[in-house]
Amino acid sequence: MEKSQIPVSFPSAVHPATVPPAPASGNVDLFAALRPAKEVGNDFCDVMMLAEDRLALMIGDASGEGLAATAFIAAAHRLMRTHAGQGGGPAECLAYANAALCVGNHSMMFATAFMAVLDLRHGRAVYASAGHNPPFLRRAEGAVSRLDRSEGTALGVVGDMVYTDAGIHIRPHDTLLLYSDGATEAVSRDGRMFGDARVIHRLRRSGTDDARTIVGRLLADIDRFAQGAGQADDIALLCLRRLSKAPSIRPAPPPRRPAAGRNRPPAALHIRKR
Repeated sequence: MEKSQIPVSFPSAVHPATVPPAPASGNVDLFAALRPAKEVGNDFCDVMMLAEDRLALMIGDASGEGLAATAFIAAAHRLMRTHAGQGGGPAECLAYANAALCVGNHSMMFATAFMAVLDLRHGRAVYASAGHNPPFLRRAEGAVSRLDRSEGTALGVVGDMVYTDAGIHIRPHDTLLLYSDGATEAVSRDGRMFGDARVIHRLRRSGTDDARTIVGRLLADIDRFAQGAGQADDIALLCLRRLSKAPSIRPAPPPRRPAAGRNRPPAALHIRKR
């Protein structure tokens, strides 16, 4: 992976992985995982760089199973992404996608979705939800809360639905976790549900863990809890940590002078997070 990219990984994803160029400020750490329960998945998660150092985060989950549900969530994803690229805010993107998905929706399919846009320079985030699980926000000191001040009906249900933006400040060392209900509703062999409390417990213990570690440990928690029970629903996780400072970029030590007649190799750049 080139150094100019944010590491966002979608293992076993049905939908294409999208790894955007790194923000100019370089002050966020991102990692995502999408684990379908079957060969065809019905969840998506995505990140997208916007103008003026803003980063969009999206997640969605379609009802039902099979190719029809996959096509429906793929359309929702595409519509949200398209409108975000045209300057739409989270509530506007959800309304745009919803209006289109309601047209000719005779099978009454629907999808939940959540979108946030983060100002990378100042940490201000605006978000909106279409019936999706509210993301968890872990503050640097360890307190965990939900982003639940925006509510809306799932996409594809009411054509003229109005969605509402809410705002929050994400401070240095805060962690934001977007997830689908396949994580919290994972079931063990004896019929117990993983639940919100175990996700909150993992986040509280995360300390200075990076986004990749948080996602990996949460998936491991779910697998241990399931005790080999089959995965019944797709699991989508998208984790963002705001860093205190941008990475410092410094030249590597100059190479030794090459022997006569040989070309001097170019100096490399090392990226070191403070």
